Amino acid sequence: MLVTGGSMPVAEGTRLVIEERRTMTETSNLTEERMFVTEERRLMIKERRTVTQTSNLAKERMFVTEESRLVTEEMKPLTEMTKFLTVAFTLALAHL
Repeated sequence: MLVTGGSMPVAEGTRLVIEERRTMTETSNLTEERMFVTEERRLMIKERRTVTQTSNLAKERMFVTEESRLVTEEMKPLTEMTKFLTVAFTLALAHL
């Protein structure tokens, strides 16, 4: 016996509902997968950004270290001159 619901047989209607649910499930799974891939991409970009920032900090630290070394080198003659002037001034005061 063929039971009909409106103009469509019930079996056909059930098949269509099952097919629609399957399609919705697949769509939902694809959406979740897309969200996962998007999140993975976001994390990779964040990680790359962190690596770049770390690299930049290392370069900056090297630059600051080199600058500090150069300043120290430039200060040596001034330090020697200051020592000399201090001794000369002290000797000059001692002879007054």
